[in-house]
Amino acid sequence: MKLKKIYKNMSALLKRTMWAKILGFIVSLLAFIWFIMNGYYTDNSMMAWGILFWYPLVGVMVGLSGTMDKHPLLGKMTIWRWIILWASMNFVLVLFAMEPFSLLAMQVWFDVTHTFMILGSIIEGAIIWWAIDWIVTAKFGEGKKLMKK
Repeated sequence: MKLKKIYKNMSALLKRTMWAKILGFIVSLLAFIWFIMNGYYTDNSMMAWGILFWYPLVGVMVGLSGTMDKHPLLGKMTIWRWIILWASMNFVLVLFAMEPFSLLAMQVWFDVTHTFMILGSIIEGAIIWWAIDWIVTAKFGEGKKLMKK
C-alpha cells in the first residue's frame, strides 16, 4: 500500500524517468541473455556487463530529456532528441569499445568495417531510444505539460 501511495505522489518527470530506465533495463537484459545463450559471455564478459548497465543509464537520459520540447533554432525537439542525444550516446559506446564489438561481430556474423559498426550503432541507438521515448512520452507527456503534472 505504501508503494502505491509513493508512486501516486511522484511527479510526472520522475515517473517518466523511472519507466524509461525500466524499459532500458529490459533491452539490456535481453542483450545480456543473448550473450549468455549464444556462448559469447565467456569471451566478452566485460562487454556483456557493460551493456547490461549502459542501457538503463541512457534510459535515465531519455526520461530526463523529456523536459526539452522546443529548441530555438531546430523547432520541435521530439525528433531531434532521439537523433542527436541517443544516437550519439551509442556512437560514444562504440568508440570506447570498438575492438570488442568488432570481435563479437566477427564471431556472430561476418567481418565488418569500423565505419559499418559506427553507423550501425547510431541507427540502433536511434531506433531503440525512439521507441522508449515514444512510449514514455505517450504515457507522461513532455515539456511544460510534463512539468505541470
